[in-house]
Amino acid sequence: MLSFSNNKNGKYSIVCKSTGKLILEKNYLNNLLHGEYVYYWDNGQIRFMGMFIENKRVGTWLNYDKQGNIIFKESYI
Repeated sequence: MLSFSNNKNGKYSIVCKSTGKLILEKNYLNNLLHGEYVYYWDNGQIRFMGMFIENKRVGTWLNYDKQGNIIFKESYI
């Protein structure tokens, strides 16, 4: 049995080691995705973004092309 003593809480950012560019920003509350979630294209534009509440997608998620134009929307309850 594995035991983890450190819960994920707060904002986490993932950066590409080779380029130093931001890839992903996400938020946790008690080890669950909770809050804004933003994934980026390699050119720095947002690829998709939305919200999580207790590991579940909620609200409207927006998906963008590399030029920053919305290409589709997804709605979650």
